[in-house]
Amino acid sequence: MKGNKDPAVGYFDSSVDDVRRACFESGIALATLYHSLLGLPVRTDRKQLELIERAFETMVMNQPYRRSARVRIVPKDVRIEGKDAYDYQEIRGDWLELEVVVGYGRAIVVAKMSYVKEMNYPLMRISSITEESQNKSHTLNL
Repeated sequence: MKGNKDPAVGYFDSSVDDVRRACFESGIALATLYHSLLGLPVRTDRKQLELIERAFETMVMNQPYRRSARVRIVPKDVRIEGKDAYDYQEIRGDWLELEVVVGYGRAIVVAKMSYVKEMNYPLMRISSITEESQNKSHTLNL
């Protein structure tokens, strides 16, 4: 992707290769999704949650070099709804399962975020890196 195909390439340090840039972009995508969804008021109706999931997948695909995005909202420890107009939930970090695929140059990065119970933390991580050479593809699954 280096050269004139990416107008921003000159603003990055020359040591930033395709893999590093794809990793950088994947972090931006996951953080955008996570921080945009956190605290969003919702009712835990599956149809409503699916609409929100599709909307946020579409939104993050507007960022550069995104190949795909998957958002899954899985409510946990929720109370019974329908009592009154104030009965809604707010999206929490442990409800979210996110995945983005970013392609930059010859690099393809799959990054994910999900709640890791043992850490009590919504962990963002790179799950695989594929770097394509002229005739071969090498994948590192993490």
